[in-house]
Amino acid sequence: MAAKCNIAILFFISCILVSGVSCATELEGSAIVKMATSNYKNALADYEKQIRYCENKSKKKRIDRAIFKNIKLTQLQLQIAIGRFYYIELGKCEGEKFGTFLVHRGIYRETLKKFNAKFDSDNPIYYDDLELFGTRYHHFEIELKYLKYPESERIKLENMPELKQLFHLISAISD
Repeated sequence: MAAKCNIAILFFISCILVSGVSCATELEGSAIVKMATSNYKNALADYEKQIRYCENKSKKKRIDRAIFKNIKLTQLQLQIAIGRFYYIELGKCEGEKFGTFLVHRGIYRETLKKFNAKFDSDNPIYYDDLELFGTRYHHFEIELKYLKYPESERIKLENMPELKQLFHLISAISD
């Protein structure tokens, strides 16, 4: 009996969803495009605001390079390791807003395609894949280099609380 009830509920919900989709296609396409554009603009503004917040936050936290005196890595290796920790923390700071932005960016672009709307890359500003992801593969390169460092040195770095929060990158890698 319970299985029949569950099937009936699923069927009922499916009917509602299908009829909702049918109603959505009856809506004026321009209203849907306008909503998608508005959501995209808002997500972009929120993400840009978060970028500024993270930049300001990082500038306030300078790392004294003396904490690295017992790390047995070359200067370049140390800079790569510090960069790795910075990008991890930056990703944590920007992550939620970046993810929301990417979702709305995708919905915006697909909505324009669906309704054959004119795409204007300047209104609102549209960041293409190269602009958003073009340099992010470097994070993989940095991680792979870092993983080749001696485990004992990685453990020392990973246990530094200064590297587990957003920090000013330039002050940390410069002599």
